[in-house]
Amino acid sequence: RRLICCRGDEPIGVLFSGGVDSVVLAAMGATILTANPDGPQVLELFNVTFGCGNAADRRAALQSFEEMKGLFPNLDLRLICVDVQDWESVQSHDKHVQQLISPKASVMDLNIGTALWFASRGVGRFNDNPAYESRCRILLLGMGADEQMGGYTRHRKAYKNGTLRQELDMDIGRLWERNLGRDDRVISDHGKEARFPFLDPNVVDFLAKTPLDDVCDFDLGPGMGDKRILRLVAMRMGLLTASGLVKRAIQFGSRIAHESDKRRFGSRRQAKGESSIRNIE
Repeated sequence: RRLICCRGDEPIGVLFSGGVDSVVLAAMGATILTANPDGPQVLELFNVTFGCGNAADRRAALQSFEEMKGLFPNLDLRLICVDVQDWESVQSHDKHVQQLISPKASVMDLNIGTALWFASRGVGRFNDNPAYESRCRILLLGMGADEQMGGYTRHRKAYKNGTLRQELDMDIGRLWERNLGRDDRVISDHGKEARFPFLDPNVVDFLAKTPLDDVCDFDLGPGMGDKRILRLVAMRMGLLTASGLVKRAIQFGSRIAHESDKRRFGSRRQAKGESSIRNIE
């Protein structure tokens, strides 16, 4: 709330996969904007795909976007579709993105970094403009939701083994080293500030004090029990589509992993996300 109310004239942006994390963030931002009608009434949602424009994240984003337009009819909601259709465009920025994600050096990190770099650049298709350039300088991201609310598949296994609390604590403790530095450097390259509302100290403290059974419920299936508390928030906000979507990591939902594996290794079967970038040069 403080971030959105104290900004300048530039619109706020949200990295928008159409999944529950990003849609809840977008809806909360929209709620705050509409409660302050004297300020700019614009919210920009960035969605990136690679190769064909029919990636899972694009389909989810379009569905959630339509739902949000119905919930916030007086807000200028802008879905910015970042379509990276030619691999040459990815290759031309490869070295630069590798420098940004360093010391991370896995193919998975490169794929994630590439997706974030193109998405946060904010150049894409909006209405009839095929090369719309966003003036957004602050970008909200959903990092931290999976780590705190049981969003990963391995959390389900840990639950069955009775080690879920330890697994979540481990994920939260290493988040800064595994993800945040990489993501912040990539997004800052475009002169934008990355903000992570799910890592606000008040949110972290609240989730840490909430019984795990209220945070996630792995007796329920994927898309229901993982991040259960967040899915219930989405349902209460009227975000019915996003509330039941199964998690997809950005590298898969945007199809960057599909394109990267095919181009770098010849097929997805031969690719390994943990492989070093040095091994493919």
